[in-house]
Amino acid sequence: MSHAELTAELARLTAARRVTPDDVRRLRGLVYGDAEASLTEAATLLAIDAGLSERCRPWTDFLAEAVTDLLVRQEMPAGYVTQEKADWLVDHISVDGVVQQDSELHVLVHVLEAADEAPAELAAFALRQVAAAVIHGSGPLACGGRLEPGHVTADEVALIRRILYAGGSEHGLSVSRAEAEVLLAIDAATAEADNDPAWTTLFSNGLAAALMAPRAFTPPPRAEALRQEGWLADTSVNPGRFLGRAFGGGLSFLTGRRGAALEDPFEVRAAEMTRARAEAEVITEAEADWLLEQLPLDRPLSPAAEALLARLKAEAPVMPERLHRLVNARAA
Repeated sequence: MSHAELTAELARLTAARRVTPDDVRRLRGLVYGDAEASLTEAATLLAIDAGLSERCRPWTDFLAEAVTDLLVRQEMPAGYVTQEKADWLVDHISVDGVVQQDSELHVLVHVLEAADEAPAELAAFALRQVAAAVIHGSGPLACGGRLEPGHVTADEVALIRRILYAGGSEHGLSVSRAEAEVLLAIDAATAEADNDPAWTTLFSNGLAAALMAPRAFTPPPRAEALRQEGWLADTSVNPGRFLGRAFGGGLSFLTGRRGAALEDPFEVRAAEMTRARAEAEVITEAEADWLLEQLPLDRPLSPAAEALLARLKAEAPVMPERLHRLVNARAA
């Protein structure tokens, strides 16, 4: 199937403002065939979605899969959501910083989960969509009055968890300051509400990760990823010549000029991880200042905030004195 056929089909659906399961099956064949789809077609798919009054499940699933494949897997470097890609996505699924449809939020979360690396601000942007529903009753999650603003439901906890763990599950939970500040805003707005019990655990885990989690392995930036991919694809590299140069001096390249023993890479990595964990357990002056500015200390803390302080008391052996006093006085 040609690119012209894909273009014609997208034009037809744009005019029809309706997509059926049969339409989705045809689109799959076009997008995943030899039609050479690109971000131009991804933008058209999102524009079609914006014009729909009703959406079938096959369409919302296909939209998330297709946009993710075209944005994350096909656009180079594969697996990376660069800042340019993130800006493109936000521009195409939101108006004034607000995602308009459930289907577009589904695309956003799917992209985050599929990416090896994405800007922290993109995850924070996704979290702000949940916050809009929880705090103000606005945005795609509150569409049609399905959710009552003012408290955190089990469904919202599950969605927040997906966003926080997206792209980093193999390394454990990693939370940026931007993400943590959205969690703090949600908790402050629902401090006296009957939140789902899982919120307390997720909040304390998320904030503890922002304060104490060691830095996980970070994939290289876009330029380095492209350089590595270019090296792997470079047929001019001659492995035999390289190995010949390496072994030309016998085994001296293993020990160095002074005969020093070769470092065990596993021992080096283990030492780095041990050092990172030890450094992460120390809450710095800057981190303490940030947390104290964020917590609503002029009124009783929420159960989730108290649980966070209790966790810091148990797991952070070193912290500035002013935070230490607060932890001892107000931990749950």
